[in-house]
Formats: sequence, structure tokens, C-alpha cells
Amino acid sequence: MSQPTPPTKIFVSHSHHEREIAGAIKDELNRFGGLAFVAHEDINPTEEWKSALLRNLRECDVFLALLSGNFASSEWTDQESGIAVALGKVIVPVKVNLDPYGFIGKYQALRWDFEEPKLSLGKLVKVLFEKKQLTVEGLIRGFAESYSYDDAGLNAELLGSGISFSKTQIDEVVKASMLNSQIFASFSAKPLLDKLFSAYSDMIKPELMKKWKDR
Repeated sequence: MSQPTPPTKIFVSHSHHEREIAGAIKDELNRFGGLAFVAHEDINPTEEWKSALLRNLRECDVFLALLSGNFASSEWTDQESGIAVALGKVIVPVKVNLDPYGFIGKYQALRWDFEEPKLSLGKLVKVLFEKKQLTVEGLIRGFAESYSYDDAGLNAELLGSGISFSKTQIDEVVKASMLNSQIFASFSAKPLLDKLFSAYSDMIKPELMKKWKDR
């Protein structure tokens, strides 16, 4: 029996001025199977904080930088960026109001949309999946935990964006769609899921497919 894949560790580098964005990113990535570290939340007050930062930088798989004017003026964030590049981490810049520069200047940034933060979070999840830092199982878990009709629609759109599912995985998607009322009652999710399940109709258990159609 194969062991479960350990969660991807994601170091969220940010100025304390962007702590709300950092917290939202942490919650979203953890929901989709990541394990995000946000210093202001995750460093125990009794720890020597520099050691904690360095340990989490060494152990992380992904270095995610929230780029802003505050980030650039911080005493530590540029050092964190340099260490992450030197250690060969996967680099994901998020542009709050500043383009990538310095050690991470060559990387393409994902723009943070203050008017549509949920869309920004969805794009971030997709980028990390495309970089093989999140798994199909993680995406299904996040979908299963959809907390609103709109969230269900956005998550259904993500699942329908060219992801390949095994028979077990697509059955899990159907089960999640039936068990979570925010999904099966979502007008935006329904047509997306109908299309997805139609494409996998030969793989989905007949009893599950019937339940979905008869819901």
C-alpha cells in the first residue's frame, strides 16, 4: 500500500502590512492540500524567530512572495528571497503592487486582485497545481469543502480545466458534489459538473451517475 504524498510546504514571505492577504492565502492553500507557513501566525513566541524563519525556509518546497512597497522596505524579506533562490526553491511571486525585482526579478508574477480576491486565490491554486506542487487529491479535497455557491462554482471550474482524473478520483468528485449542499445547489457549478461528468461517464459508477442526474 502506497504512502500518502506529504503536503507541499509553502513559505509565504510578506510584510506585516499584508498579513490579511497572507492569512487568506494560507487558509486557501491548506484547504487544497498545501501546508503554508505565515511567520506572524506560525512562529511560537517562545522560539528564537530568526532560527524559526531559517528552518522553515530550508524545509519549504515553495517560496511565495507577496510583493509590495512594504515588502521592498522590509528588513528581512529580500534576505528571505535570496535564501530561497540559493536553496533552489520553487518561486511564486504574487504582485500586490510591485513587480518582481532583485533575486526573483526573472519570475512571472501572479497579480493580486483586491476587488476579486477569491479569483486571485483560485489562480494561485491553479499555478501551484501546474507546477506540480498541489495534487489532484488536494484539488478534490478543496472542492469537497466548498463553503458557498460561488466558491463551488469556481472550484468546479478549476476541476474542469483539463485535469485528468482516475476512476477513483472522479467518483470522489461525484460523491463530494452530492454530499455538499453548497455544490449540488450551486447554479454556477451545475453546468460545469454536468460537462465534466459527461466526459467521464464511462468511468463513473452507474449508481453515482444516476444519483447525480436524479438529484
